[in-house]
Amino acid sequence: MRNGIVALIIGAVVVGSAVGLYCYGEREIKIKGSKGVMGTYAEVIVVTQSRERGAAEGAIEDAFEEMDRVNNLFSRHDPASPLSILNDNNEVNRSYFDENKEKYGENGWGEFTWVLNQSINLYELTDSAFDITIKPILDLYHNGISPTQEEINHTLEYVNIDGVKISDDNVKIRGGMGLTLDGIAKGYGVDKASEVLTQRGFRDHSVEIGGEVKCSGLLKGEKWKVGVVDPSEPDSTYKTIEISDLSVATSGQYYQWHIINPKTGLYVEGSGSVTIMGQNCTYCDALATALFVLGFDEGVDNALEVINNFEGFDCFIILDNRTVSSPGLQSPPFLPSV
Repeated sequence: MRNGIVALIIGAVVVGSAVGLYCYGEREIKIKGSKGVMGTYAEVIVVTQSRERGAAEGAIEDAFEEMDRVNNLFSRHDPASPLSILNDNNEVNRSYFDENKEKYGENGWGEFTWVLNQSINLYELTDSAFDITIKPILDLYHNGISPTQEEINHTLEYVNIDGVKISDDNVKIRGGMGLTLDGIAKGYGVDKASEVLTQRGFRDHSVEIGGEVKCSGLLKGEKWKVGVVDPSEPDSTYKTIEISDLSVATSGQYYQWHIINPKTGLYVEGSGSVTIMGQNCTYCDALATALFVLGFDEGVDNALEVINNFEGFDCFIILDNRTVSSPGLQSPPFLPSV
């Protein structure tokens, strides 16, 4: 889960929910106010020539519409979503997507099964720390009442990736199971919205959904600056990262424990965070949660070993006021001095 623990920075100002147009000579930045999507906020920034202002505003609106489409596909809270249908009926058919192309897109079925297949791949490569079948455990904690160990042990029987079956015509899960794509859908939404902006011809842009960020091109001729919140002081920035054509996602526990280990069904103990950087936000999103579980429940060395399975991705872990990084992030521009 995220709580706004990654923030995009322009100059010295963290971009918030204000709507405005910021001009820099002949170039301009259109900042779009935050939009509620996927249970959090989203923001899009486009950098372009002033004469392209109208087109940029249209592209931003299209990017938000793309986020809504992705949410329609993967929300577990919308009873009409394909994911909810799968959870409620243990099956969802390809025909449902074909009948609702206006809502889910021409390739909705392909996107749905692609994300599921990537999630299974991530499960295998993270030593089961990323597990989309954890929903029955999440439901135990839904009302804020901690379940008994007996209830957890019983429910863990339904946390089983082998119970997910994907074919050309349908997806099925075993009875009693349930899936959540909360740990990957926001990152996928960022990637798809970024694709829209690129297709519209706006290479210099950033997209953020609930702290998952993708920065493309440059901001005023310089790399984008992304701040990572200090776990010990949630109102301050611990590190500022300079990036271009990269994604960043952070998973952490700041004000309260809320991340659950899918192997134990218990909250991960400890305060800190894991930040992932890589070429796509889909994997950054999922890996941030997985490596937090590994790093804080099973040891930092395990987390660093897992990230080596993913070419083009790196991580840094903040714990006990120190930072542990994978090899690709041990020198600037990724980790400038505080």
